[in-house]
Amino acid sequence: MSKAKLKKKASRLQKKEKSKLQLKEKKEENKHLLEHVYYLGRQTCVSQAILNIIKTACQEHISNEAFESNLQQIKTHFFNREYDAIFSEPKYLPIYTTAYAPSRALAYNELFTSHPELMNILATPNAYIYCMGSGAGSEIVGLTCANLASSTNENQGLEIHCQDYADYSKVQESLEKTLKNQWNIQDSRIKYSSSVADVLKNDNTNGMTVDEHISKATLVTAMFLMNELFTMSKKETVQLITRLVKNLTKGSYFLLVDSAGSFSNLNVNNSEGDTKKTIMIYQLIDMIKSFDILIKDDAVWYRLPNEKVQPLHYPTKLNNMRYFLRLYQKI
Repeated sequence: MSKAKLKKKASRLQKKEKSKLQLKEKKEENKHLLEHVYYLGRQTCVSQAILNIIKTACQEHISNEAFESNLQQIKTHFFNREYDAIFSEPKYLPIYTTAYAPSRALAYNELFTSHPELMNILATPNAYIYCMGSGAGSEIVGLTCANLASSTNENQGLEIHCQDYADYSKVQESLEKTLKNQWNIQDSRIKYSSSVADVLKNDNTNGMTVDEHISKATLVTAMFLMNELFTMSKKETVQLITRLVKNLTKGSYFLLVDSAGSFSNLNVNNSEGDTKKTIMIYQLIDMIKSFDILIKDDAVWYRLPNEKVQPLHYPTKLNNMRYFLRLYQKI
């Protein structure tokens, strides 16, 4: 199909969806974005297109007869904050992606498309985004969709690098392949790369340490990661933050997103030396003098669309999310 016909089809579908759903969000009306997500003519809206990417990539896991039992075990480990029990078990990783990546991918797309500062970063030519703890793939899908809404440059040269200490390579490859096929993503626009490395240990993978990735980055993200790291090792996580401040280049960015609830509480020493004082993770990082705070919100809701207005379809339950948000710039 020619580019002119694709544009005409995208415009026609856009008008139809606007009338049917009565949605006013600009990200849903972006013609360039629709040219990509409607590429095969199979999608009904941008949010559903995101879900379809993950569903297609994870179909073999959804149909696995052990899916439900493994998912229940993951939920139990989460409740007990036994993160290593989840992410050190290979059989859980694709199940985790299937169940948890969809809601977060939707939230990340909305997050980035709601803030001009983040849209501008995504549209920067040859930008390098280093996503810490992102093996499950939420960032891959959410940021790709947001990039399509932020820029019409098909030769942008954006690279999204996903780091995780667990090996999600199989499910990551499936997500990347599905994105390229369904949304017509060319390498000249977005390149995907990954590494299996422990950020707390500054591991070296394929010739680059974690700190070297941070030094290279236009933007470093920590999305629903920091509270898990503090649970694993408070000392090493503080050391990671120190390394992050040291290695970020002047003018680059750090995006911190995590639970706005008690999961992000930290116990620290008060003036008497005991550990009764509780603070939120962002309060610790807000005090860093080398950071300028560009976006600050202590409680943001991502809410799923009204089912009567925009029904979404996915084989597992989708959830609303409440998170805090900080975008820092190195000064």
